[in-house]
Amino acid sequence: ISDMAGQIARGEGFTTRVNYPQAVAFFAARGVRFDPSRPYPEVYQAPLYPLVIAGAIRLVPHAAREALFADAPSPPYGFAADYLLLGLNLALFWFAVWLSFDLGRRLFGADAGWLAAIALFVSVPIWQQVVAVNGTALMMVLGLGAFHAWWRAESAADLRRAAVPLGALGALCGALFLAEYSAGALVAVALWGAARRFGGAARWRALGLVFLGFAAVALTWVARNMAVTGMPVALAAQ
Repeated sequence: ISDMAGQIARGEGFTTRVNYPQAVAFFAARGVRFDPSRPYPEVYQAPLYPLVIAGAIRLVPHAAREALFADAPSPPYGFAADYLLLGLNLALFWFAVWLSFDLGRRLFGADAGWLAAIALFVSVPIWQQVVAVNGTALMMVLGLGAFHAWWRAESAADLRRAAVPLGALGALCGALFLAEYSAGALVAVALWGAARRFGGAARWRALGLVFLGFAAVALTWVARNMAVTGMPVALAAQ
């Protein structure tokens, strides 16, 4: 993930300098000769978390950016880039804590909001994932954002007022797909919820809004994977 993020930050696109034997064999079967000096298209990782990391790297001034990947420091210290990743994930975690509070407050009152936020904040397994900088914090933000959108759609008086939240719900499910392919399955739950919430002709329009939001975010990457490998999630399906 970090290598792909570095490639994006350098303007090299969704490529990787990490050569997996399966990927080498896959591309060799399609006439691409192995060259260890040449980056290959990334065919395993979903793109959103590396893209977020690349955005954070690009915000660092150019001179300081090179220092992020300078010579390896002596243990127990890490690369400066490691601390940048940790700071990014901590920011996402705190945003998730706030979203938990806000969603709990809207649904059940302020006391429930505080309980949800505190429970998330003191969760040891969550902290383990945050300090592992593996993208879990980003997925929490997207998942909670999707539930916020669904709450707004559920609370709307009619489909016209629910149109934007339904589209946002689909888009956030698409973003979850781009963060972790399997997490995109949440769109099935969103579609079921939209079908349950609205009846008659409004049901099909609601389903269409969720699907269009999802497709607008996810289909470009699926098309890229199909062009590169012929599979919607590339070699992640392996």
